[in-house]
Amino acid sequence: MLRLLTFVLFGVLKFALPSRDSGLLTGDQRHMVLCLGSITTKHFTQGQATLVSFPEEGRGTSQRTLKPFGTDSHLSLLYHILQEMHQTMLWQVTTTSLSSMSLEITHDDFWKMDNYVIFTWSGEQDSAIDNLGYQVDELKGRSSWNNRAKFLVVVAENLREEVGQVAYKILKELWEVYRVLNVVVLIPQTRHMALVTAITEQNTMTSTFDLYTWFPYQSEVKCANIDDVVLIDRWIVEDEGHFLRNVYLFPTKI
Repeated sequence: MLRLLTFVLFGVLKFALPSRDSGLLTGDQRHMVLCLGSITTKHFTQGQATLVSFPEEGRGTSQRTLKPFGTDSHLSLLYHILQEMHQTMLWQVTTTSLSSMSLEITHDDFWKMDNYVIFTWSGEQDSAIDNLGYQVDELKGRSSWNNRAKFLVVVAENLREEVGQVAYKILKELWEVYRVLNVVVLIPQTRHMALVTAITEQNTMTSTFDLYTWFPYQSEVKCANIDDVVLIDRWIVEDEGHFLRNVYLFPTKI
């Protein structure tokens, strides 16, 4: 059974999660906080109900790190992201986990969710996509389920697979199994880039958070089938961070 922790005011959250110093976050984690704070501020309407979901502790022990990403580090990251959301907007925030340590709410939800932020990562036996399926299965069983809401799926680990293929699998499953259309998938990416100077050309490593979505009915042949995903924007991990294109992430699709 899905258990919920519901926080109308963030002050309640401080009793549920231990206090964390932002200095404990890595550079990439700090940028993820900034990136998600920017997304929720610009693309989620103030006052709407928002649900934040993450895997259970045992199933979601990450095997691949985001410099680094352990169980305690995930908790620290979640704390700072919720804090960022609270500081920038006033809304109803519900966090969900499959963990038996969560506080069980016996009543069902009294409203439909308008936004979902779903964190997922791989475990010892389950992939990030497997965990995402477990989480969405539980969310779908609640009366607050709204497949027409805005969905932001955050893969909170570095992947060995090609990130475009992972985004494709996530978007395909959410559409074909759950009929969720309005989705953005955020995946960390580290790539080599050529740095050209006046003296020489050098290769350097740079980190980004790539954001993928898809658009149905792009042709009579494709209709509502997912054949391609679109890299809609990219968060550049440098200084205070910024979006490469700064476009609207949830455009009308139908």
